[in-house]
Amino acid sequence: MATHLKNLNTLSLLGIESGDITLKEILELFPKIKVLEIFFKKSFKDSQVLDFLKGQKLGDGSYKFAWPKTILLNIFTYYPNEEEFYDFQMVERTISRKSGQLTFSDDGSYRAKPCILRVTLQQSPGCYDHLRVFKNYKYYFDVEIDFYQFMLFKFELRT
Repeated sequence: MATHLKNLNTLSLLGIESGDITLKEILELFPKIKVLEIFFKKSFKDSQVLDFLKGQKLGDGSYKFAWPKTILLNIFTYYPNEEEFYDFQMVERTISRKSGQLTFSDDGSYRAKPCILRVTLQQSPGCYDHLRVFKNYKYYFDVEIDFYQFMLFKFELRT
């Protein structure tokens, strides 16, 4: 796909299971991507979201996060365990940014316990409107949730 669609600027990938597909690789394969929404159908650790947010390791052993060239990056993955979530929060706190550029939330729409973690990186707080292209308004659900999030919940969740 990337070979024939190098100029693609808006993309939604649903149900990524392969360990070979990472966020870094997707951004390298689609260098002109501006809006990316990705749904990993694998654990938080296997989705490598934390590794992506850590950034590159520097000579002194510290890490430096490089903001992607996208306008909006919306990532969904299975909710991390307590230790992974703590590590995620520690990394999230080290990323310098303006208010609203990096947000995360759980999605507990179907259960009391959250199952899905959403991480959003955007150039400015208003960029979330770019995701309207992925919304499906033909289907009605009792819970306000977009079509792709609903589809992800159909998959069997790992415990």
